[in-house]
Amino acid sequence: WIHYIWWRGILDSMTEKKKVLVSGCFDLLHCGHIDFFNKASQYGDLYVCLGTDNNIKLLKGRVPVFNESERLTMVDSLHMVAGSRLASGTGMLDFEPELEELQPDVFVVNHDGDRLSKRELCNKYNIQYIVLDRTPIAYLPSRSSSSIKNDIRTCSDYFTPNKLPYRLCLAGGWMDQPFVSKLGRGSVVVVNILPSVKFNKRSGLATSTRDIWKKLSNFNIFPEDPEELAKLLFAYENPPGSKYISGTQGNLKTVPDNFLILMIQLMHLIFLIMLILILMLFNIIMHERQC
Repeated sequence: WIHYIWWRGILDSMTEKKKVLVSGCFDLLHCGHIDFFNKASQYGDLYVCLGTDNNIKLLKGRVPVFNESERLTMVDSLHMVAGSRLASGTGMLDFEPELEELQPDVFVVNHDGDRLSKRELCNKYNIQYIVLDRTPIAYLPSRSSSSIKNDIRTCSDYFTPNKLPYRLCLAGGWMDQPFVSKLGRGSVVVVNILPSVKFNKRSGLATSTRDIWKKLSNFNIFPEDPEELAKLLFAYENPPGSKYISGTQGNLKTVPDNFLILMIQLMHLIFLIMLILILMLFNIIMHERQC
């Protein structure tokens, strides 16, 4: 046992309070967990059995954000928790050895954790099984570990790996990406009106740049300036001696900005002319059909 206070619940026969057991991962401890513990502790002295890192990986296919020692320390520090320890079993009922030893009067879960196997286990040991509604505290937003992890992935700020915009390049449209970036952030489709074979081979979804972005995200070194960020990604993706230059090639500055802008404007003009010719041809065809 990690904490002597856990043994107190087993050895102290003088107390009239019931023993209450809850189990779970309790990763990214949040107000929803606190509310659950508070409600469960109303039924008696609360004991918490936490899943080990290995068992969580077995059940969910991934390890928790906080390791078992960190989670145990945080849960044990809560005033409503009489004792806590790591589960010694495996699988969905990893807490069974602790349940058999502690012999609680009540086992508490919320609706998300309600399982037939848990009900049957409590019936086996003649333990009261209580399912709590998962309702947030009135003045606080609803929280779950899954939603928090999703927020961390997607809503930290603009410069997170999941927020990197895609760049669909058709026929080597990467040449005007710096110009497009100056107009606004976000995903974009760029097209070269007069493609060459060389340009065709460089078309893509900027996936190599995204891979570099994700690799560097662990170091928290992204500058806020989009242009500086592009330079950083390009430099890391193309170290000295690289035979094949990939990524955000507009950062090479091989084409002067003024000339690049002029070319983009010319491309837009050509595209507009082509669009007008297509519309005129369409009108002629429709007129002939009507005649």
